[in-house]
Amino acid sequence: MHEFEGSPGNLGQERRLDLRPALKQPTDFGAVTAQAKEAVERIATLVGLKERMLRTLHEAGSKGITRRIVDDLIGYLMLTITWAAERYDVSYQAASNAVNKLVGLGLLRQFSEGRYGRIFINDDTMRVLIG
Repeated sequence: MHEFEGSPGNLGQERRLDLRPALKQPTDFGAVTAQAKEAVERIATLVGLKERMLRTLHEAGSKGITRRIVDDLIGYLMLTITWAAERYDVSYQAASNAVNKLVGLGLLRQFSEGRYGRIFINDDTMRVLIG
């Protein structure tokens, strides 16, 4: 592994990083295992959450852009209508209608104040990821 010096006089000069001292340190594999298990549980919870959201959409007869937004809610925790319109290559009105539908179904909530540049989030996803 290599690092580059950050001072202006040494920019681009390579130096070796010696990892041997770190490798001699005892590793708490119990803590590593616990963190890995927590990550797997969190992922399983997110998968279940996404399945429930998609089921809610299906029961409401929603598809199209609303489905595409829900498909991405795990990876994009916050969105604006303008962002959704650009991401899914639809009109602002189509994105607005989809977001309003998701708000009505309880899958999104307006997080920011005001009428312009509003930010929407899914509270359940935030709870899982933030803890």
